[in-house]
Amino acid sequence: MKRYSRLNLLEEEMSKLEERGFSKFLFHLHGKYVYLKIYLPNKLYLRANVLIDDICELTQEEFTLADLLLLLYQDWLLEVRKHNNIPSMFTRLNVRDMKTPSLYMNNKEVTMNKEETEGYQEFRFRLMRKEVIRCEVLLQEIEDYYPGHPFTVESVLEILFIDFMNEFIKSGGNVIKEIISRIEKG
Repeated sequence: MKRYSRLNLLEEEMSKLEERGFSKFLFHLHGKYVYLKIYLPNKLYLRANVLIDDICELTQEEFTLADLLLLLYQDWLLEVRKHNNIPSMFTRLNVRDMKTPSLYMNNKEVTMNKEETEGYQEFRFRLMRKEVIRCEVLLQEIEDYYPGHPFTVESVLEILFIDFMNEFIKSGGNVIKEIISRIEKG
């Protein structure tokens, strides 16, 4: 079975399903957390931290980069649930992924491998196990239509972050209002 994250939770859960049966499988998914490691471009990582500081000062609430990533991921999952269109999901990830390894320095495009940490900040954060499995299942469904696609849970999170930060840098202000509104709603 192909791996859709470094954790390879889908394969682990499929094995447990075969061993224990479906009812115990569902119980196993709830309330457990896993840690993911992603790589974020230094420039966007620093800008995100400034954005997060601004949000904390405006709301007087604690808000972290992990919280921002979770919001982006939840929004993406909501969009996926609403439309459930695999070709469209693949196209959007693929178009975004084409932009992610490129950094623009001195008006010059420099292509870097995400695993090469120079120019990237390693970021570890906690996500519910069932949410990681949900993304692995979606990526497995994409595989049925687009065999050999390059996406993992980690790359989806990197794509969502980079796309969000690039859009924020271009358009600015309303994003802060939207995030504050989400924080206030709980």
